[in-house]
Amino acid sequence: MGAALNLRAPEDIVGTYTAVDAGSAVVGYAKQARLQNAKGVILEVDGVDLASKFNLDLAGMTITSHEWEPHPH
Repeated sequence: MGAALNLRAPEDIVGTYTAVDAGSAVVGYAKQARLQNAKGVILEVDGVDLASKFNLDLAGMTITSHEWEPHPH
């Protein structure tokens, strides 16, 4: 589960995401990662129970578009 904040248009989600603040890009059991792209979109990604042994560092994650093109503004 999670949320996308500051999303003004669908194409705004495309981009490379970095941590909002130190350590906030790592998601693990009962922890939330907060990532932001250059357009100001913030993704909040909730951790799931993977036997409480795994963490996932999402810093540098890139979302790309396939088979669709953003509308020109």
